Amino acid sequence: VSKEGVVYRGQNYSYASLAILPWLALDSASLQRDGNGGYKPIAAVQRVSPLLELVRRDYPELYRDWSKGKVSFLRPGADSSDPGAYVQVQAGKVKRIRFAPRDYADQLRRLKYLLLGPGFRTAPSIESIDLSHGRSVFARIRPT
Repeated sequence: VSKEGVVYRGQNYSYASLAILPWLALDSASLQRDGNGGYKPIAAVQRVSPLLELVRRDYPELYRDWSKGKVSFLRPGADSSDPGAYVQVQAGKVKRIRFAPRDYADQLRRLKYLLLGPGFRTAPSIESIDLSHGRSVFARIRPT
């Protein structure tokens, strides 16, 4: 799926370039046939792709971890009054990271700060981090 939400058959990509892409977990209702043997663009992806682009460009260590996981979302096009809208990343060290579908740069700064803290840096695994509630962050570290 392109950053514009266009579904296409990936051809002529090297294995190395495909291996670093996270999986996009979609609700089957998101995929609508276009009548020409393909699919209509998935508009919601346009709200999620800025997060992935920002992480790939500014937080390569996170992006490498995310390439082992998957990205999903619920109502990413909702306005800020919808507390149920989110983008979720399931990855390696942090099993689930939840973002509000806005202000990705601010949420990523808070995530990086949190991951550099001693309790998180030394944890073998982190169950979840939820950044979708404004300035409040909720985290669950898996006990050793």
